[in-house]
Formats: sequence, C-alpha cells, structure tokens
Amino acid sequence: LRAEIEPMLANLGARVTAPHISLVSMRERRPLPGFSSDESGAIHRALDALYEFLRRTQVSASETLRAPAFYRQQAFLTLDGQTRKHLELAKALGANPKATLLGTLDRCGTAMGSRLLARWIAAPLLDPQAIALRADGVQGLIEDYPRRLRLQELLHGCFDLERIAQKVRLRRATPKDLKSLARTLALVAPLRALLDGSLDRLASTMA
Repeated sequence: LRAEIEPMLANLGARVTAPHISLVSMRERRPLPGFSSDESGAIHRALDALYEFLRRTQVSASETLRAPAFYRQQAFLTLDGQTRKHLELAKALGANPKATLLGTLDRCGTAMGSRLLARWIAAPLLDPQAIALRADGVQGLIEDYPRRLRLQELLHGCFDLERIAQKVRLRRATPKDLKSLARTLALVAPLRALLDGSLDRLASTMA
C-alpha cells in the first residue's frame, strides 16, 4: 500500500518520513478504547506523523501538547466536502462571499463565537436532547432582551482567548496579549452571573 501511496504523495510535493525515535518512545502505544488493534495502530501512526511535523516546524514542543481528543462522528451529522460546498454553508459559490448560511446567521460579538458557530454549522448535532438544550438557550435569550443586550455588551469587551492562549503556550505572547487576557478574564464572573436558567449548562463550562 505504501508503494502505491508514496508516488501519489510525491506528485503533490509531499514525502513520507519515519517519525523521530524520541517521539515514538515517549508515548504509550496501547490499544485505544473503542478502537480495534488495527485502528489503534493507524491512529498512533497518524499522531507520530503530527508530532514529527510539529517538531520539524518548531510550532510547539511536543511535551506541551495535550492528550489527543477523539472526534466521535456518532454525535454529529457527517457532511462531506461536496455537500458543504453545494449547500454554501460557509463558503459561497457566487461573487458575494457573505451569501452563505454562516454569513446569514453570524452576528457573534467575538471571533471565538464566529468560529464556534462555523463548527456547529459544519457538524450538526444528532442527539435530540442536545438539540433541544441548544434551542432552549437560544429561546431564552430571544425572550429576555435586557439580558441579551447586557451579554452583548460584555462580549464586545472580550478579546480572542483562543488565539491568546495559543500564543502563551508557544511562549510568543506579548505584554499587550497578556493585558488583553487579564481584561477578558475579568469579564468571566459577570458573564456567568447572566447565564442562568436555560443557559446553566453553558455557565458550568466557564472556569
């Protein structure tokens, strides 16, 4: 199989290399829960390749990486690339780049919210209970205008925590980033105070 794949990768300008021995030895390679031995082996090889790429590009030290989290397709509706393209979920086929479902729905006050909404659109929920909880949260905000307005005001003062956290992990954060982080963390308590009732589950995820 490798003999067939390597020429295809070569045509794309890529190449297959063995992972660095230290990366292989530092990780346990036991079978993963819910996966067969063959599937576990394939996952471990993919992780080895990812860690080696990060090491070569010096994006991050391998020891700072968290344990991998597995994406369970059983929880989400699987949409292939062609389906997402023709439905114009996040990328428009015409000249107007905002003529998409994401462009129509995205009124998020933060970049983090826009990215989360994009992930939700690309991977719709399948569990009726999870769908109902999400719908209850939306309905709760629609019916409570003062609380919704206050949440919007607080969110507009938030900086991009995901980007800042990545800079901190890579030791590339500047004093300005750390100041933005402090200002955003100071808004967590007021935000949690507004997330009650139908939004209790969301409040519980905030530290």
